[in-house]
Amino acid sequence: MSRWSVARRCREKGSPTDLRAGLPEAPTLALALLFATSGLAHLAFRDVYTGAVPEWLPHRGSLVTISGILELLGAVGLVVPASRVVAGWCLLALLVAVFPANIRILAAARAAESPFWIQGLLWMRLPLQPVLIWMVYRYAISFPVRRRRSLLPVS
Repeated sequence: MSRWSVARRCREKGSPTDLRAGLPEAPTLALALLFATSGLAHLAFRDVYTGAVPEWLPHRGSLVTISGILELLGAVGLVVPASRVVAGWCLLALLVAVFPANIRILAAARAAESPFWIQGLLWMRLPLQPVLIWMVYRYAISFPVRRRRSLLPVS
């Protein structure tokens, strides 16, 4: 019997030995790639991101570095099945925490009369944040829990 027929039989029966059970879904991988890219951007262009951090917060550059590292750790956590749910909750908290910075960047771009296309991208970023929050919840927190429950044997 080939491994493909074993995998098909496991999927049909909903067996916890399904060979794909621990692999992340495509949206989860896309989120991981997005957070990894964003984390690297925070580290590579720290000075740009530091301007978005309010002046009343201490160690603004360090906060940008920390957020970049947290995004990278979150990206890895999304890919590792054992840490996906915890990484999801941490990324949700991070997305909520940085939303005011996104508004601040847009306000600064408008005040500086930045080019229209830059302001347009910044405007598009604002409604994207709730979509990202929903995606992280759906694919990193809610879906893995439902999937684990569906793999439990029915008595």
